[in-house]
Amino acid sequence: KKVSAPAPQDSPSTFSSPDTEPEYYVHWEDREQLGFLRAFSQTWSEVTFRPAEFFRNASPLGHFGSALLFAFITGMVSTLISLFWQYQFWGSFSEMEQFKELFGVELGRDFLRMMALFSPFIVIISIFFASFVYHLSLLISGSGRSGWEATFRAICYSYGPRLFDCVPWCGGLIAGVWQFVVMIIGWRELHNSSTARVVLAAFLPFLVCCSLLAVLVYQFAAFFSNSGIKI
Repeated sequence: KKVSAPAPQDSPSTFSSPDTEPEYYVHWEDREQLGFLRAFSQTWSEVTFRPAEFFRNASPLGHFGSALLFAFITGMVSTLISLFWQYQFWGSFSEMEQFKELFGVELGRDFLRMMALFSPFIVIISIFFASFVYHLSLLISGSGRSGWEATFRAICYSYGPRLFDCVPWCGGLIAGVWQFVVMIIGWRELHNSSTARVVLAAFLPFLVCCSLLAVLVYQFAAFFSNSGIKI
């Protein structure tokens, strides 16, 4: 369904009447009028601190490229600054020595440079992969009624809290949990579904992976038991 945006304003509004279609407004999708920095900062603030209100004012369809660009910018900024902090404190990570002992491979700062080089591809692939996997979960839970694009838009705009990755040490955990919550709220609003259904959809891929891992471990254990190999 095609929707239109009202004239730029400081506070977005949503209204409907029996004779008109509901209208939606996202500052980022009106950056030609507002300017890049103002549109980005207002959208980031709304989606991070008022996600329910933000997604009620956001259309479930349209502005595909704008949503992707928002996620790409926030994802790239958070990734590069996070890699910068890792580069600075790389020598203090005891896990690197353990990795070398287990696999015989030493991961130096060159590894971080390579990650920075490929980070644009990693960010884009992560966004599309997550949108397809999670939309399948939403369909299974009966929540994907607005289509794949609504799932995609919720995931893209949920990248707002990823900027907290810039905080050393604890930023990654804060950003990950915050993004997960915003993503769930986005699905609930854009798909007009219940919280319980979208929460189930959010955890379904994790539950499937854990189940497959449990089956794999059981199969390996049964194989070694039947073959008489001691481990």
